[in-house]
Amino acid sequence: MGNNARTPTQASSNFITNKEQGDWAEKLIINAINTTSKNYVAVKYGKSDDLVAGEDWFDKFFQEFQNELDTIGKRPDILIFNKKNFNFM
Repeated sequence: MGNNARTPTQASSNFITNKEQGDWAEKLIINAINTTSKNYVAVKYGKSDDLVAGEDWFDKFFQEFQNELDTIGKRPDILIFNKKNFNFM
């Protein structure tokens, strides 16, 4: 697949708002599962950087993320395990 994506130079307020809402929703789901489920545990997974276009280091982050997408595809944001199979370190 080659990396043809151009690095964005700025993030719109709509993008930032949607990102914040998505982050909030992920935390809400993880917390709900982990505080109420007797059988399952939810774990955050995948990229969790808070960089947005226009910030320092975003270009490097974006290119590395695009390379990852080209290599392995999109990873899930949350993994859910059966508690009896999950090692809580």
